[in-house]
Amino acid sequence: MHLDSSLPTGKVGLCRGPMMAASDNFEITIAGKGGHAARPHDCLDPVTAAAQIIMGLQTIVSRKVDPVHPAVVTVGKIRAGSKHNIIPQEAILIGTARTIDPYSTKMMPLWIRQLAEGIARANGLKARVGYERGYPVLFNDPDMVDFCEKAIASRYGKKAPVRITQPMMGGEDMAYFLQKVPGAFLRLGSRQGRETAFPWHHPKFSIDEKSLSLGAGILTEIALNFLSQ
Repeated sequence: MHLDSSLPTGKVGLCRGPMMAASDNFEITIAGKGGHAARPHDCLDPVTAAAQIIMGLQTIVSRKVDPVHPAVVTVGKIRAGSKHNIIPQEAILIGTARTIDPYSTKMMPLWIRQLAEGIARANGLKARVGYERGYPVLFNDPDMVDFCEKAIASRYGKKAPVRITQPMMGGEDMAYFLQKVPGAFLRLGSRQGRETAFPWHHPKFSIDEKSLSLGAGILTEIALNFLSQ
């Protein structure tokens, strides 16, 4: 179970099949030749190449991934330079790749490496790509989702469970458990007014604390229903 501010308190999101994406991390180091910002012709600027790579990464999603499958490539951290008048020796891009279908998950490291190395080479630089596998796709067992939905509805009413038809692109380590045992991952509504409407990782993220006791009750109800079978 995970808190979800996109749902109001009292609602529980359920999704059959793939619910969350495979979540991988990458780091791209672009090696150039530093120097004075006023003499770029004497340098090999890794910042310019880094900017091109950041934009180019978005073509992976739009041109490599089958349009019917969701995917995300995001650069969340850029590290380069120390002064306004210095072209740095290197630039580092750190980001994440999120995929649902197995083929895109398999190919993503190659696609990122080809793009980064190609753009760097076109600028006379070198790029080194590190790629780390993270969590696999989180797959909810359809029968367990139906079971949880009935248990929640029996205790909290038919309007409490909400069916989610599309997977979200976050990653979750619960995926490992669901590879071994059939189960379901739930999204617990935690929004109550404007102060609790901010999404995950937002600096103002907050929750309606009433949702915590509700979540405990829901898990208890599901467990009791399961044990009474």
